[in-house]
Amino acid sequence: HALNEIMWGISQLIFALGYKERSAAENLKELKRIYDTCLASGGIIHITADKDSLEKILPMMKDFTKAAKITKLLPAVSYPLEEYTKLIYQKELLDSDLPQLVKVDSQTGYAAASSLASSYLSKEASAEGVFASWVSTHTFWDKLRTTGGAYGASMWIDSVQNSVYFTTYRDPTPERSIQVFADSMKELAASGVSAEDVERTVVTSYADLIQPSSPRDKAARSFEGLLYANPSDFRQKRVDNILSVTVDDVNAAAKRIAESVEKDYKSAVFCDKSKSFSGNIINLPL
Repeated sequence: HALNEIMWGISQLIFALGYKERSAAENLKELKRIYDTCLASGGIIHITADKDSLEKILPMMKDFTKAAKITKLLPAVSYPLEEYTKLIYQKELLDSDLPQLVKVDSQTGYAAASSLASSYLSKEASAEGVFASWVSTHTFWDKLRTTGGAYGASMWIDSVQNSVYFTTYRDPTPERSIQVFADSMKELAASGVSAEDVERTVVTSYADLIQPSSPRDKAARSFEGLLYANPSDFRQKRVDNILSVTVDDVNAAAKRIAESVEKDYKSAVFCDKSKSFSGNIINLPL
């Protein structure tokens, strides 16, 4: 999570804004340092091609890698968590249970929240995935899109990170949405999901996993699996787990998620500066 925030979160925006504080020569020097560091770490070349093309390409690789200065990939370097967290913008605010507020000049807003979920490849994670899919197309569609006016609303599971996420976008009342997320989990833990709805959602989830792919997409997915230590047989395990999900599994998942949200719930809101509600304001130099 810390690395994701540094690479893709607000912390990355702060880093990018820092370019304005330096001269073009200083920025070029810093970018070259990053490039040289990456290059020195070595690399992997991924080629997707038919047999005839490979026979033509492979003999060229030795000269190409030499000209590109690509060397054998070095072992990964591990850093303690403290090395990452010190790079996170206003880290002290993230430890609070209050919502994180980012106020900008905007006519609409965005809401996001997270809690804990089950581990990757577990049957529990598959049941939570089916539950999340159903919530996105039913409960959140009704409460956040139809009634709340948000352009989009979803719940999804990242079992690799042991996390569940709730999001809206183009949301006129994001401050309301973070409460709807939590309240919906509590309600569904009590009411449950019907067997018919679970069966339909399992079929949809299965179809999403086995949909046809182009050779390029298959190769890209295979390469990504290699990088993330997620081989193709793991994908089959996910398919098998999805097909084995029952209504009892999904309703047990609903209870687990509700309990998790009750104990550990983090939320954030992007909204217009005119909005007024309690939370930790993250100041952006925009």
